[in-house]
Amino acid sequence: MSLFARTGLILQGVAIFACLILVLAWLVPDDALGYIASSSSFILFGGGVDSIAGTGSSSTFFNTSAGGQAVAGVASSSSFIACKGALCDQPAAGTPTSLTLTIESGGTVSFGTLGFQSRVTRTTNLRIDTTNATGYQLSAGRQRAIANVTLASSANPGSVYIDDIGGGIDVFGGLGGSCGAAQWPAASGASTGLGFTVWAASINKDTTCWGAGSTESAIENRYAALQASSAASAFLSATSNSPNPSFASVGYSLEITQLQQATGYSGQVIFTGTTAP
Repeated sequence: MSLFARTGLILQGVAIFACLILVLAWLVPDDALGYIASSSSFILFGGGVDSIAGTGSSSTFFNTSAGGQAVAGVASSSSFIACKGALCDQPAAGTPTSLTLTIESGGTVSFGTLGFQSRVTRTTNLRIDTTNATGYQLSAGRQRAIANVTLASSANPGSVYIDDIGGGIDVFGGLGGSCGAAQWPAASGASTGLGFTVWAASINKDTTCWGAGSTESAIENRYAALQASSAASAFLSATSNSPNPSFASVGYSLEITQLQQATGYSGQVIFTGTTAP
């Protein structure tokens, strides 16, 4: 997911603007991808060896079909026949788990022209489709490696940027009471930077972390700064797939300082969905 922001602040006749671009990724654990069997010397994928004729062998393993010669500990099912030590006990065949994460709206977020003491809020709406009955986790992180910087000038990102935590918003620290999120100050201009929140979710919204707000600009919403995408913690942890599909609304809040340099700012946010074990 990419975030694109523009500051609407006019400084010396030049507009400040920012835009976020959103990027999606979804992951399914290996143990849900067709019943993988493995050991220190080989890996077999379900469905890949159920048609072997009699026997199959190599320098590191030996397989037999269900009708072949007897070999100690041969395992078989409708989707695979394989054996080597601990691999003789495999789960029954079933339907592989799937998860699809979709941006319903807000794939590109434009904050327009920003001005000092003028807070702007926006939203990205996500849809989650999964067959995994134990649920899923969603995380979001900024793409830039620069610490606490999501939105920066394309011409000089290392020096010209909007500081995510410049006005006191803390970096997200994972779900729960110590997640780092806080209400945005009521006084306009009292907090500057970029924060995100979860103001709606079909399953398991953590109100301890994100507050009890139910609209994009609710004063009860609690905000935190984005982590780096490679280390982003889950901002939503669903313990089931009911209802399916489910939905989540991620809100953003942006303010700038009076001295913010007038130019265009842009950045990317990466959303990742992972099935729960």
